[in-house]
Amino acid sequence: MKFNAVHVCASAIVMASVLFASHPSAGLIACNQISTTKNYMQISDAYVSSCVDAGVGNINGNAQTDDLLLANPGSGLVGINGGSFVQLTKTSSKTTGTFSLDPNLWNTWNDLLIGFKFGTGSKPDQWFVYALNDLVSSGYWIFNNVFGIGGGISHVQLYASGPRTVPEPSTLSLVGAGLLGTALVRRRAKRLV
Repeated sequence: MKFNAVHVCASAIVMASVLFASHPSAGLIACNQISTTKNYMQISDAYVSSCVDAGVGNINGNAQTDDLLLANPGSGLVGINGGSFVQLTKTSSKTTGTFSLDPNLWNTWNDLLIGFKFGTGSKPDQWFVYALNDLVSSGYWIFNNVFGIGGGISHVQLYASGPRTVPEPSTLSLVGAGLLGTALVRRRAKRLV
């Protein structure tokens, strides 16, 4: 699953500046790649709570080929759709951009993660996965390209775990019957007084 890439435009740069500047006291959470590339990402702690994992290879949400999912069997993580990204700037040492996701995903899932995959020129592709703070639906990211080779974002992948549970109809019926019974008892008590 790939997000739709959008070309850089002046309004997107302004939007990213506003997003990033709106949290002046926020710190940056780094996600380091332990490899010969030494590249890393940074995202404000206003948007993410932690770096979950980083690696070389592929993230795509497919349980059979996604390196994050293959490395964490039984974690309950699944790849999901529902967002987009914008690459705002790219120099030989840094790439920046924004992400957004459907806020309704928080109605379906308890935990959401966001993964970023970058091409690194002649070296294997790299990915970085962060845990999103509750109810976050947009943010700003920075990719630091240590050796200045490649660094363009390939795609962004969303992951989720802990589907929100909806009460069964029988449970809702019991709660409704209890509320109705309580109302009838109160009404009857008022008549007797």
